[in-house]
Formats: sequence, C-alpha cells, structure tokens
Amino acid sequence: MLITSFRDYGYFYATLRLGTPPREFAVIVDTGSTITYVPCASCGAKCGPHHKDAAFDPAASSTAKPVACDSNQCSCGRPACGCSQQQECTYQRNYAEQSSSTGILMLDDLELGESSVPLVFGCETSESGEIFNQEADGILGLGNSEISLVNQLAGNKDIEDVFSLCFGSVEGDGALLLGDVDLDPWGINLTHTPLLPSAAHPHYYCVGLEGIAVGDRWIDVPPALYQEGYGSVLDSGTTFTYLPSEVFRIFVAEVTEYALGKGLKEVNGPDAKFKDVCFGGAPTVDKAAELEEVFPVMRLKLAGAVDLRLGPLTYLFMHAAEAGAYCLGVFDNGASGTLLGGITFRNTLVQYDRRSGRVGFGAAPCQAIGLNHRPCHASGVLDQWKCTRQDV
Repeated sequence: MLITSFRDYGYFYATLRLGTPPREFAVIVDTGSTITYVPCASCGAKCGPHHKDAAFDPAASSTAKPVACDSNQCSCGRPACGCSQQQECTYQRNYAEQSSSTGILMLDDLELGESSVPLVFGCETSESGEIFNQEADGILGLGNSEISLVNQLAGNKDIEDVFSLCFGSVEGDGALLLGDVDLDPWGINLTHTPLLPSAAHPHYYCVGLEGIAVGDRWIDVPPALYQEGYGSVLDSGTTFTYLPSEVFRIFVAEVTEYALGKGLKEVNGPDAKFKDVCFGGAPTVDKAAELEEVFPVMRLKLAGAVDLRLGPLTYLFMHAAEAGAYCLGVFDNGASGTLLGGITFRNTLVQYDRRSGRVGFGAAPCQAIGLNHRPCHASGVLDQWKCTRQDV
C-alpha cells in the first residue's frame, strides 16, 4: 500500500493522515530513524516556522490519547522513553548534524487504505537545527525498533513484515509500499542480499557491500573496509552517499578522470561554503539519458552475488546555478562507515523483506508506480496531484 509522494527538497517525504477527522502531515521517509513524529500544537515557537502543514492538535482529534508513563506503549527503543511531571511518556532524539526533536508520545488513528489503524507517534514540543528549519513536518521512522511505523503495523498484523521504497529520479515522485505488494504487473525482477545484524546499531538496515566500481574499474580496497564503523547502511533519510575516506578519494579521482576525458570542465560549486566537486558542459537534465556519455555508471557489488548497475544521477546532483553542471553527491565519511542514501537508488525498488532477513533490488519505473497508487480522497485535497488511478 502506498502512502508516499516525492518532493525535491533534498529529501523524500510521505503524506500521513492522522487523527479523527484525519489531518495531513508531510514526513521524511527515513529508514535510519526509529520513531515517527510531527509538531504538536503546544510546541508554538519552539517548532519551526517553515513546516508544510499546521501542527497536530490533540484537542481537535476525537481519537487522540497521550501515552501514559505506565503504559506498555511507552516504549521508545534507544534512547529510552522518559516521563513528564504530568505522567506523559516522553521521547528525545538527537542527530549527528546537531538537530534534535523532543516531545510526548501520542496514540491516534493512522489512515491506512480504506480503514484506520492505531499508531503511537511523537508529538513534538521542541525542535532544533535542520528539523526546525525544514519544510517537512517531521519524520516517518521506518527503522528496526518497536516504535517505528513498520514495526507497529507488522506487530499488529496490519501488514506483512515487508515494505518497499521506490524513489523517482530528478523528475520526482515515488512510492512507499507497505506489506508484500505484488510487483509482477510492473515486471520488476529482484535480486536479494542478506540483512546483516548489528549489535551496536540494531535499528539500522546493514548489508554486505563488497565493492564499488566507477565505470568498468573496481575501487581497489579490501572489502572489509566497507564494514568498518557501523558497516554499510541503507539510509533513505540521508540524501547522499558517504564513503570511507580511502574509497571516497579514489571514487572522486575516477569520476574526475572520466568526466574530464569526455570534455567536461571542473566548475565551482553552487555554495562557496562547501567544497563540492562539480563539472560543467554536460547535457541538461531533460536529456538525462545522455549523461552516461560523459559520466561513468556506478556499480555496487553486494553479498549474494548482487551486482547493481546505477546511472550517473544516483551519485550526482544538479548544480543550482548552472545548466548542464552537476556535482558529486558522494562525501567523505572518515572511518564511521558507509551510508547509501536516498539518491543512490533512484528508479530502483528496494524491498525490505524483514521476515526473510533480506533486501531486494530491482530497476523500476518509480514515478509511474507512485502515480498509479496515489491515494484519492473524497475531499479532493489531492486534486493538485492529478489523482487518477492507472491500470498496470
């Protein structure tokens, strides 16, 4: 079942409908986060002024209930829940980019298809950093923790313990499919790699990355390098890809050699504060199919004999100030680990088959899948998204 759309603000977001009557909230689709949260009406100026939708108001929903500290639903994974003076269950999340979210846990109805199911989520009372500044209302936590959306739905038998993400390319759109959705009508063939358990980060989706190639040249490093730190993580909430330092250095050198050899030129990045690696003189994005003539493809070798061939737009982002210019969406992650972010799998359906302990990958028309499954509501609030279903 699809509840997602794509918006090109550097992240992918889903539209949740919470409460009675239901209200819409735009939340970043994040497999690296374990909790879903949106601003609470009581947050006021402690929550950002740029969010897409008005804050969640528990008083305006006839089915909203705060989670009490002594409830078995007062469970936050790591870090653990707290308890307010009013005996309300509280949560707190701090992120590497110095942003944070704090609030209380709320129980209310989530619209799921033609019915509603209960969902415990965070009602924010304070935000900081990028969370405060972003347009998205909050986070859709899909990580492996008891409070994440997918764990709650699967635990209550609302869905099979499977979900899929299918992010479109720069044109936007895409799909979040909850449960074991039939992919045959789309002709998607999946190849699978095992999910690797991580004692240090049990909520992450880690895979066995064994190699990266730029064009036909494999980066010559020991495969064990990709498993250092927190390992190789599939993280949809991270926009770009982050590589160990040695891999990053070689990757940049290989792409640069290839691009300059095809007649491109190095150009300054769109923001002087960042030392982006950028190239000009390439086809414009409306001729994206021609990018492979001047940029190499990227290949990922994963455990289980998975060899993914990914086009240039899975590691490039468009230059904001110069047509026909692109910058590397790949960055140095030191010795912390490997993060494969959202753009890495553009136009690839990634199926998280948690019941079988594996992840499937297959080339897919993600924009078309998203448009086909776009939810249509009688109120007409989604008319601006050309809310019509297509036969597949």
